Amino acid sequence: MRSILLLAPLLILLSACSSSSSNHASPDGEAPPPALPPSPPPTPTRNVPPGWDDAALAGHFWRLKDARDVNNQRLRVLLAKPGLPFSLFFKENSLQVRNSCTNIIGPYRPTLDGQMLVDPLLGNRKHCPEEGAMEAEAALLNSLSRPFRLLQSPGKGADLVLLDAEGNRLTFEPIPLPATSP
Repeated sequence: MRSILLLAPLLILLSACSSSSSNHASPDGEAPPPALPPSPPPTPTRNVPPGWDDAALAGHFWRLKDARDVNNQRLRVLLAKPGLPFSLFFKENSLQVRNSCTNIIGPYRPTLDGQMLVDPLLGNRKHCPEEGAMEAEAALLNSLSRPFRLLQSPGKGADLVLLDAEGNRLTFEPIPLPATSP
């Protein structure tokens, strides 16, 4: 008899729990809102700047043609480089700088806000014997080491413009890659 008396409160408690879980009304008597259907998974997208064309980037050497600061003054340090002007070469998500004393390369990718980031820029620091070459290389690396906008006009033969965070505008002209024979 005593075991039945001990089990009675437990049975009452269990029945109260099961009746409250089957009652769908809220404490104030309103029915709960209907369950929402599951959200579809997000569609993967590649956030690239407008007009971004990897094939066009990779199909050319891009030779420095002009360099201007935010006040439209020529960046003489870049343009006074002796020898051939700097060239950029894009291949398989990497950027190479040509015609510099240092072999410079780094992976590039578009950022979430539509800019380009080359990170990290790697190079084997060599001393440039020509006067002004080291300064020119340092100025170019400074522009490439931060996120920048890459503006590319549509159409064959259009220039490529690199606009860095300081407002410097580097203009590169396309030099077609030599055709390869099969």
